[in-house]
Amino acid sequence: MNTIRTLHLASFSGNIGDNANHRGSKKLFLRNDLPALHYEQMEIRDFYRGQRKFDLDFIQYANTFDLLFIGGGNFFELWPPDSKSGTSINLDILDLEKIKVPILFYSLGVDVGLGCSEDNKKKFKAFLDYCIQKPEIFVSVRNDGAISNLTNLYGKKFASKMTMIPDGGFFADYPACSAIKNNPVKNIAINIAGDMLDVRTKNIGFDNYIDEIAKFLMDFHANYHDYITVFFPHIFKDYTIITSLFDKLPDEISRNKLQIAPYAQGDQAAEIIWGQYRQCELVLANRFHANVVPIGMGIPTIGLCNYPQIYGLYKELEIQDRLIDCSKSGFSKNLMDLTGQTLAALPEVKNRLRNISLQVNKSGDENIQYLKSWFQQNFK
Repeated sequence: MNTIRTLHLASFSGNIGDNANHRGSKKLFLRNDLPALHYEQMEIRDFYRGQRKFDLDFIQYANTFDLLFIGGGNFFELWPPDSKSGTSINLDILDLEKIKVPILFYSLGVDVGLGCSEDNKKKFKAFLDYCIQKPEIFVSVRNDGAISNLTNLYGKKFASKMTMIPDGGFFADYPACSAIKNNPVKNIAINIAGDMLDVRTKNIGFDNYIDEIAKFLMDFHANYHDYITVFFPHIFKDYTIITSLFDKLPDEISRNKLQIAPYAQGDQAAEIIWGQYRQCELVLANRFHANVVPIGMGIPTIGLCNYPQIYGLYKELEIQDRLIDCSKSGFSKNLMDLTGQTLAALPEVKNRLRNISLQVNKSGDENIQYLKSWFQQNFK
């Protein structure tokens, strides 16, 4: 089989989670002997910004390739009000019929966290009805509760026909980076999302949310004197949380106990920043890939949950006990308790997460075989 010329539509410059996703997916493809793909990247954020459109020009351009590859990413999110499919992929059945090359929807999130209107629910159903009966279209979802969301929306009709391929971030496996050197001081990492704050803090309120995190940090550093907390911003809006927190903390803590990792985008930046995550004994993670990548690398991780996707991820992995609900007042005590328990039993926690990582890798290797068969059928 010759190299397949591939138009790869995804997010490449959104944040370092995107870079980890694509890096890991390529490793999964390579170790399972999938066909060689020659990628031309197309940034999906150009569509969000209005610089490109899902129009005839896009379709005609896609038809100049051998394959249209969409994903991985959270592109089956069901909030966009004017989408023809009800999702971020603004293509309807008439558009799909005009695409003459095979289409791969790869490891996508089905996300209802920002809502799903009845109109979008109907449009997405029609979209999936068309896709699952076309042999030249392959639809796969990721392990973030996507299957459960499909079941809640439509029963088992689609869930039973979808291949679940774990998010590529689980397989990224970055080497440690020496940029953070606090020896003999130890590091814990914290990532707190600064976007969608109206949704994330709806029940608790922004000020109360910040107060709870600040209380945790003061309690932690009062009890663990040999630790530094390193903040990891993934997008610029994450600084909203970080600066708000610094304002709430005593000077002694904000000046001497807290650090901020570099903020940058792209594969080289991802190499450095994920390598810095690897130097931390514990990760407290709010964003999706801030959970996925450390878990994949076997780093003890606690999920900070104020968005359904994070709960869906931990439920899929059957580690809900490592999840803290940050939508309710008083969560700082629960977070402090779980942090203390984790640091007191690091070898056991690491061993458990290594086993989780092994299970995810096994699932990836098994389920990617369905995609391998699809390639064999469509690219003989």
